[in-house]
Amino acid sequence: MDKLPDEILLRIFSFLHFTQRIILRPVSRRWSYLLYDQSLLENVSITKLRCEDCQLFALFTASKRLIAVDLFNSRWLDGSCILHAGLSRLKHLTLSGTGITDQILSKILKAQSELLDLHLAQTRISEKCLPDIIGLKKLQYITVPPEDVFGFGRSGVLAIAKSSPSLRTLDCQEGYLFNQEEISQIIHCNC
Repeated sequence: MDKLPDEILLRIFSFLHFTQRIILRPVSRRWSYLLYDQSLLENVSITKLRCEDCQLFALFTASKRLIAVDLFNSRWLDGSCILHAGLSRLKHLTLSGTGITDQILSKILKAQSELLDLHLAQTRISEKCLPDIIGLKKLQYITVPPEDVFGFGRSGVLAIAKSSPSLRTLDCQEGYLFNQEEISQIIHCNC
């Protein structure tokens, strides 16, 4: 393996899941350097991992060209590690089942206006994040948290639907009971 050129090692590493790459970092300095290559840090997927944000700061600091972040069901993460990454190219963000806070989500959304997909199911965010979500003018897909948990309720979902002309999929978790007029508004705004 030591005689393989960097390009071939990078190609091999690209087939490994992100968490496997983290485990391989201590093998050698060369591997550590290559595993933090920009081409490998465009799509970060850390699902169901039991780690904290402080353990991921170095990783996200090295991620200057993120396109997609998936932290699905990583309940110990509050999303603060993402703030250290280059967010200008971020298109897909999955925070479902994380401990994301209103403040951190607002900072992420303010740093990224080109977001296309936003997954917030099973989160405990509130209406404080609503202006930042509404500010995402290219948003095509959003999953909102259940209404009876925290969330921002039916009025918040309607505000998102009305102000997002590119929205194609509005995924509401359980607890939302829209009346006929509200359903008509959603459909009318997003045909």
